[in-house]
Amino acid sequence: MLISVIVPVYNVENYLNECIESIINQTFKNIEIILIDDGSKDGSSAICDSFAVLDERIIVVHQLNSGLSAARNVGLTLAKGDYIAFVDSDDYLNINTLSEANSVIKKYHCDIVFWSRIKEYKNRSVKVPAISTLDESILFEGSKLEILRRRMFGLIKEELKTPTKTDAFISAWGKLYKRDIIFQNNLTFLPTQEVGSEDVFFNIQAFFYAHRIVYLNKYFSHYRMYNPNSLTKHHSNTLYVRLKSLYSYIYGFVLEKNLNEEYETALRNRFSLWIINNCLTITSSRYEASLAKKIGDLNKILNDNLYKECISRLSLRYLPVVWKIFFLFAKNRKPLPLIILTYIYRRLNSLKSSISSIFIFFS
Repeated sequence: MLISVIVPVYNVENYLNECIESIINQTFKNIEIILIDDGSKDGSSAICDSFAVLDERIIVVHQLNSGLSAARNVGLTLAKGDYIAFVDSDDYLNINTLSEANSVIKKYHCDIVFWSRIKEYKNRSVKVPAISTLDESILFEGSKLEILRRRMFGLIKEELKTPTKTDAFISAWGKLYKRDIIFQNNLTFLPTQEVGSEDVFFNIQAFFYAHRIVYLNKYFSHYRMYNPNSLTKHHSNTLYVRLKSLYSYIYGFVLEKNLNEEYETALRNRFSLWIINNCLTITSSRYEASLAKKIGDLNKILNDNLYKECISRLSLRYLPVVWKIFFLFAKNRKPLPLIILTYIYRRLNSLKSSISSIFIFFS
């Protein structure tokens, strides 16, 4: 079996060596590595070329800057593998990742394998499970797979107890896809500039068309949280407009496939919960704007007709108390309390992380 690993590259000279080395040193050797240099202006291009000289499994493409989705799509046109993985160029893998994923494929004959990640901060590492389970692996097929498919659209009922987990396993990285799932269904990545989050619709479709999916309860992907040049970490105040476009694509898919009301509810809830992302963006240190501008930007979202329709139908029953308060403010279109609550949320998370770091230091 051949595995294609597609790596979009953009201005990551400080991290690229670790990324590529983690792939070429995989214990599973039958791989091709496709590096798509997306118009890098630092030393990333030269690093790609130097690795290609050393390892014949590496293919390098240099292109004008076109964005993460375009880079991945170019990689797909070149991929010859029976299975395909995506790795972001500022992240890295455990060296046994593909070997263990291959073993799962042989055992279960599955269409998709996915696993958990470790968030890598400058001074600590945090394990983030895609699914909370004590099982070594979980096979999804039949009715169990149907629940997983719907879960990709959004949260419903008891799932809303953890509203920040909406996208727990929505990323394209951290997965191995059977080639046929992608190419027989003409799957590509929508432009980030159009939809804001390119992975969501791709995975909604991939999980929908898959017949057998396995979750491997291992922490294989290392997701770097401190790279300002990351292809996936730039947002602007146009994010909401892009998410509305993404909503339209997903809703069109719901109609096309004649999916039931649970899918529509999940999608509406997903869109309602996206206000968390927008608040986090607005309160980020990278979002350079006055408080009045932040309030105005958030107010536009809260008063948008589509958002008002979705949030009005969001059930608060299963939400934790703090999030009930948060979404009551959202339902009543109160931007300032939302911003204040988000700043508190950020501060508490930062404090929690600092305390955890102290315990780790003394353990």
